[in-house]
Amino acid sequence: MNLENSRDFTERLDSATSGRLVFSAGAGGVSLHADPALPDLCRAHFVGQIPSVRSRQGLVTIQYRRLSFFDWPFAWREPAAEVVLNGSLPWEIEFRDGVSQLTADLSHLLLRALDLSSASQVLVTLPPPTDTVYVHVSGSVSNFSLRRPAGVAIRLHIGGSASNLTLDEQRFGAVAGGLRWQTSSFNNATDRYDLTISGSVSDLTLASR
Repeated sequence: MNLENSRDFTERLDSATSGRLVFSAGAGGVSLHADPALPDLCRAHFVGQIPSVRSRQGLVTIQYRRLSFFDWPFAWREPAAEVVLNGSLPWEIEFRDGVSQLTADLSHLLLRALDLSSASQVLVTLPPPTDTVYVHVSGSVSNFSLRRPAGVAIRLHIGGSASNLTLDEQRFGAVAGGLRWQTSSFNNATDRYDLTISGSVSDLTLASR
């Protein structure tokens, strides 16, 4: 196990054949992208609050300390983390206990799964999928945007109420009692995205790029 608490973190690739990145106690102001030519498993640079980072056998866990009520107005004024993942390996990514101000360019990543709890001000650029790739949000979201490669099939299930949705060329003002939507090619596609949001949704965009 590797345990560090510094502004810069590097984990060697060694014999890892896959990766898993976990923000275990919430995060804000995260910039995340992939580099297929990166010689390491991952690298990270932290601004402001410095989290603890643990790594073992391809699993990288980033944990920020719990913030008090008085810390929050000053917590995320700058990007808190810039993380680069090795894009030649398949990855699972998880944000627990909420994430805000997340920009994730995963266009050069082999993505297996993306799991978040509550999320706000999130922009994710997805890569071409291999098989069915699940994206799951266990809570509510606001200002949430997913962009996928052109022609890629996707299915959406919202468990709660929703407002201000842009789903490709369709727009929805307000929806009560949940929503199910999918592209016409979803059922016959082998490489596709399956997005589930358990809670309520405000300002969601699904678009091709």
